[in-house]
Amino acid sequence: MDDSCNASCNASRNGIHNEICNGIRDGTCNGAADGTQGIRGWEVLDCAVTLTRTGFASPLSAAGDFRNVTPLVVGDALKRAGTRVFEPTHRFELEAPVTSVGAVSALPAGARAVPEEQSTRGDRCLVRGTIPAAELHGVTRRLPESSRGEGVLVSEFEGYRAFTGHPIPIRARTGPDPYDRDRYMLHTLGRVRGS
Repeated sequence: MDDSCNASCNASRNGIHNEICNGIRDGTCNGAADGTQGIRGWEVLDCAVTLTRTGFASPLSAAGDFRNVTPLVVGDALKRAGTRVFEPTHRFELEAPVTSVGAVSALPAGARAVPEEQSTRGDRCLVRGTIPAAELHGVTRRLPESSRGEGVLVSEFEGYRAFTGHPIPIRARTGPDPYDRDRYMLHTLGRVRGS
């Protein structure tokens, strides 16, 4: 995550800008040790936050006030911008006897895999493509039965792609949740709006 503080800085505001940037880095900004947590609890990987203006009013504003409100502002911005959940994928190569090509080809197809190549060499068939990492174990477990014990599956991490299944997975959040404004305020400030 990139945070840029482009507002004019002077000595009294520098501490406030640091607190805002710390709030951004602290996990949208809810104390997550593993990075910014988005709407569904997963880490936000590709986001730029640019500070253009603050409402500093000395002596009413303290640096901690800005740090506490930053997660709410960033959370609202993420909601408006929209986010997608990505999942890790593996490149795979599946080889099996040609006599089991139907059953073997059905394994990745039923696991949200994206086949890229299917070929035959002699009495062996080969299927190559990408598969969500979460589906790999199930394919590996079913391969011996589908290939009569003669199938081989090799895979390696490839990257990430947008999650295409349903429902979209939600990760348990750590720390206060800025997407539940009242609870966040109660946890962070000890009070909710209007109290």
